[in-house]
Amino acid sequence: MRTFLSFLTVLFLITSLVIILFISLYDMEFFNVIIGEINRSVLAAGISILIFVILLSAGFATNSGRSFGTLFGNGFFHLAVLELFLFSAGALYYKYYMQQPGQIVIHLGDQRVKDRIKLIVNFHSGSLSTSDTVTAPVVLYSRPPGRYSFETIDKDIIPFHTDLTLRSRQIDTVMIPAVLSSRKLAIQTDPEGAEIWIDGSLESITPDTLEIFRNDSMILELKMAGFKTYSDTFLLHADTNLGIIPLLKFYTLRIYCEFSDIEYTVYDQDNKAVFAAAGTHATQVVKGTYRISYGIGEGQTESRTFRINNNATITIPF
Repeated sequence: MRTFLSFLTVLFLITSLVIILFISLYDMEFFNVIIGEINRSVLAAGISILIFVILLSAGFATNSGRSFGTLFGNGFFHLAVLELFLFSAGALYYKYYMQQPGQIVIHLGDQRVKDRIKLIVNFHSGSLSTSDTVTAPVVLYSRPPGRYSFETIDKDIIPFHTDLTLRSRQIDTVMIPAVLSSRKLAIQTDPEGAEIWIDGSLESITPDTLEIFRNDSMILELKMAGFKTYSDTFLLHADTNLGIIPLLKFYTLRIYCEFSDIEYTVYDQDNKAVFAAAGTHATQVVKGTYRISYGIGEGQTESRTFRINNNATITIPF
């Protein structure tokens, strides 16, 4: 019986040492995790080491005066080696059963206004910490168990943060509500009461302050009967007050032709053609300086500059 116990003692001792040596030489990452777990559980690790030292000391003490070989038959030494073996077996169990990789599936929520967003994924387990930047939606394969945190970094997204603990061979799902942060757009017109159209949709009536949820370019139009439509395209990077936008009133410009076959073109002060016709016609223009040009035959033209401050009639030829 004593020989059998000595054999088990030597077997446990050699097995434990080989396991610990294998872990330390060929899997330093796992060895660091074990050290990290010991650091986080100092009390439990200290008690385990204390028991091992006590048992080992008791073995040496009760074996005092005897040959070293008889130490392998000492009961206290058996218990000390058994604890070392159990620790090694527990480490293997922790590695191959408790530390199997899992998966994290990152989705975008139903209220999303963007198809893809960037976020930082932080991992922490024991003494190991990593940080990655990923683009969701994505599946994170073969991720070690531990604590993960997820934080959006897109500036135009409402900030979002969440944490989870991934366990061995587990598949976890993270839902990111990719909702754009809002910006305020204050609009006034002179006169008031103009329709506010954004990207072709009627939103409100001036004056008003709108809450905008978009990060791409937008087309703003201000429409009012009897006035020229105001149009502008811009990006809304922050809360913006456009101030008072004056709307240009339309006046009726009537072109009276003494001869119905006269062709003419009306240009604005930027020399841009605003109206062209032949014969008597009327059009709507805003206040400003204009030029009318018409043909007088054989490729020749005449022109005249005039200013519109009210409804007016221009007769050609002059």
